[in-house]
Amino acid sequence: MNRRHLIASAGAALGAAAAGVRPARSAEMSEEELRSLGKTDLKICLQPGMFKLPMVEAIDQIAKHGFPGVESLSINPNEVDAIRKKLDETGVVWRCTGAGIGSIGSPKDWKKGLGISAEEEHDAVEKAFRERCALAKQLNIKCLLGLTGQKRQDMTAEKQTEIIVKGLKRLAPIAQEYDMIIVLEILNVLVNHPGYFLVYTPQGAEIIQAVNHPNVKLLYDIYHQQISEGNLIANIKKYISCIGHFHIGDNPGRQYPGTGEINYRNVFKAIKDTGYDGYLAMECGYGGKTPLEIMKIMHDLTKFS
Repeated sequence: MNRRHLIASAGAALGAAAAGVRPARSAEMSEEELRSLGKTDLKICLQPGMFKLPMVEAIDQIAKHGFPGVESLSINPNEVDAIRKKLDETGVVWRCTGAGIGSIGSPKDWKKGLGISAEEEHDAVEKAFRERCALAKQLNIKCLLGLTGQKRQDMTAEKQTEIIVKGLKRLAPIAQEYDMIIVLEILNVLVNHPGYFLVYTPQGAEIIQAVNHPNVKLLYDIYHQQISEGNLIANIKKYISCIGHFHIGDNPGRQYPGTGEINYRNVFKAIKDTGYDGYLAMECGYGGKTPLEIMKIMHDLTKFS
């Protein structure tokens, strides 16, 4: 089935839903048509929660629809063997999970769980990170999400940056040993994470450049950066060498692309044009849409040829 036919079919299903008619089920599409949904010009990771299924069953659905990746920031050690077997069977990649190297915490409790922002905690951070790498290695995960924790009130931003860089330099060789990258996430403080330290893309790039190791990059969350600074396409192009992973969500409300103010087709095209070959993970709400409807939307936004 060619792409024009696919778009027309899926578009008719969406139109029927809007008219109060039940949309076509996946079972009414051929296996080839379903797999074509995930064949796009960017590598998209879907969340198991999108399907409201356990991880193993969600991986089956992701593979059935042709998407290459899955993402969850937590790992259930009791399910590792079953998940690894399913990943091997389907070829789906679990791209990123949590690194456990910093805590967002609460502005009222900024002294607790500072993680990588506290030099006295670096020994414990290193131990926890090595354990996390060993667990992630069992699932062939290549990317570990790190946080800086809250902005410290007892020192300058320059001093906190220095401590974070020192900590990351300790962790970078461990990441390299396990063939993984650390991606340090930038978060917004205006809506979701008041008091968080790492907010702006140039600030993140300064840290990555100071660490100066290929296994330490940024996680660029498109939703967060739209809130914090806008200028998405220019910043992505300027700092792409520092970016190792993307998160996807629209603003306001962190719903799926197309629900808010972000021109996601232009943003996705800009990412493709940089030559970025990594993954982009959905981390958003779905507004009552079915998984099939969401996958159709993502197909249309990320297919350029």
